[in-house]
Amino acid sequence: ASLGLLYLASALREAGHDVKIIDCHKISTFDPETNKLSVDPGQMEPCDILGVSIVTPNAEFGGQLAALWPAKIKVGGGPHVTYIIEGPHAQFKQKKYFEGFDFLMTGECEESFVQFCNAWDNGEDVTKIAGVAWFGPFGLQHNPSPPLPDVTKMKTPAYDLWGNYSKGGLQIASIHGKSIDVAERTIGSLWTARGCPYGCSFCADARTK
Repeated sequence: ASLGLLYLASALREAGHDVKIIDCHKISTFDPETNKLSVDPGQMEPCDILGVSIVTPNAEFGGQLAALWPAKIKVGGGPHVTYIIEGPHAQFKQKKYFEGFDFLMTGECEESFVQFCNAWDNGEDVTKIAGVAWFGPFGLQHNPSPPLPDVTKMKTPAYDLWGNYSKGGLQIASIHGKSIDVAERTIGSLWTARGCPYGCSFCADARTK
């Protein structure tokens, strides 16, 4: 699971919200004939707020999933949303590229998404929350992204919400002859900084840091 999602889930749970993380790859299949997702209806649990983390390769499918999900309100976030809404690509800042979502959220959302969910629960205006974007009669409306959260005050990621780790036959062997069967291990991630530390030549974000 994305460590970012686990941090986000931890912040939501700390605020008193019921949270569930679902690996959408495990409940959906791709139909090449229709170029659309096929989702098992029995796996789509109704909820008040659905959040979908989007990266560019799965942006279209994320919208299709959101459109099918029985949620009262659907919010898209993740790297793709931030890069498009806050980036220079004006031609993509249109509702047709974010079909299926009621709102979008940009930036680091450990605090702002909690504020969004709190406001929704209390019947307050969610369009006042930092980082919220939506499409109205005059096109895209976007509040500036929130400041970066204080990482020294963030709760431990909600690892317990990601219990179904994929099991594989991968083995790691050392030059000393020792081997580890990864299928028998639980692997966790550790962040030492926010954001991607790499500078890949094919990545636009790496060129603009």
